Parts: sequence; C-alpha cells; structure tokens
Amino acid sequence: DQALVITADRLRAVFGGDAALARLSGEDFAALVEGAQLDPKAEQIHAAFAEPFQLGQHRMAVGVDIGVA
Repeated sequence: DQALVITADRLRAVFGGDAALARLSGEDFAALVEGAQLDPKAEQIHAAFAEPFQLGQHRMAVGVDIGVA
C-alpha cells in the first residue's frame, strides 16, 4: 500500500493539476492529459521513478513502462 501511495505522489508531482490521474488495477496507473507535450512528460515520469522507494527500512527499485495513445 505504501508503494502505491508513493507512486501516486510522484505522478502528482509530475502532472500537478494538468492531468486526471487514476489507478486502473494492481500497479497500473493512467493519466488523461489534454494538449500536453508528452515526450517531456514521459522523461519526467522516468526521472521521478529513478530514485528507489523508501519503504520503512527497505529501498525498492521500481521500473516504469509508458504507453501513449
């Protein structure tokens, strides 16, 4: 649960109020973005998840896959 909260926080930091964010299922999230340059956003998402999550005494590295439609 803590990892999902961290994920949501990092996505909110990237998109601010410029997107509708939703957790679709499990570990899948979606961002509905209108009129944005998506390449810079994709780079920002990758950068936001480059730092491992701190979960109590443990650090967890997270991979990110991005699709654009």
